[in-house]
Amino acid sequence: MRRTEAAFLTAALFAALGAGCIGYRTYHDYDADGYKAALLEGRGEEPAPTAKRVRFAVNVAVYVGGELAEPVSARHEAVEKLARRTICDMGIFKPENVGGSVDRPDYQFIFDLRMETTREPGVFSGLILPFFRTRQRIVRLQVLDEKGQPFASYTAASETFQARHILLFWLTPFYWPGQAEGNARRDLFKALAVKLITDREEFL
Repeated sequence: MRRTEAAFLTAALFAALGAGCIGYRTYHDYDADGYKAALLEGRGEEPAPTAKRVRFAVNVAVYVGGELAEPVSARHEAVEKLARRTICDMGIFKPENVGGSVDRPDYQFIFDLRMETTREPGVFSGLILPFFRTRQRIVRLQVLDEKGQPFASYTAASETFQARHILLFWLTPFYWPGQAEGNARRDLFKALAVKLITDREEFL
């Protein structure tokens, strides 16, 4: 019974902490707000797809408290999918001509994403004293031409704030941290897509 009670108390503790954890975006690139409009506006008017080929790479650096928290070589499949979608959203490259291992590319899209978190919560963070943290994301896109020379560059940023305290449980359904983090991440690439759509004729 003691083991069962201990397991129950542990589960209840984590449930309470999860229920008292909220998060929301404090900043995002406002170009992201025009993402749907940019896609709709271009339908039926975009140039015919070009035969040009694009190779892309994604580099993610994660910092916590100013220190590198994981190897830069770590894969981030969700970010890679967003990067590929961003290129395809331009509407001028055939999907089969966009990839991470395309031979003899006409363009190379290099996405450098830096995520900085002030700190990470401990097991008991927010149980007695409130826990706060911010996470800033900056993505820099460098586009190279077929000779490897700089062709264009773009930047987008977003930031989220998270608070954890058991008394915040009533706000959790409205400010779920996972949703805020996902929105902030997608906003980065939506903003880049809008910038690229604006300049897409230069890539033809």
